[in-house]
Amino acid sequence: MASVLLAIVVGLAALGNYMLFSVLPQGFVQWLSVIGQAVFSIFAVIVFFTYQGRKETSGYEGYRVWTVARVITWLALFGSVATFVVMLLAAMGILKGSI
Repeated sequence: MASVLLAIVVGLAALGNYMLFSVLPQGFVQWLSVIGQAVFSIFAVIVFFTYQGRKETSGYEGYRVWTVARVITWLALFGSVATFVVMLLAAMGILKGSI
């Protein structure tokens, strides 16, 4: 349960960091935000790989279905890494336009 709560916190922190990134001026401050997002992404990877709860449960007609807790860790991992990539590309000037 602690891993799931940490995944939720990391996901919300990544979302808040992205919102902050979108209103910050160009330059050093944006790079600090990118570094912070990299740290959040590392935390998300750690939470994802250290999750020890049930990963699957029996579904309808014998199918294996992921548990809600496992989906939350997947979303935190995918969201924070995707946000990091977008922020890095925007800070490098490869991704232009409003974010």
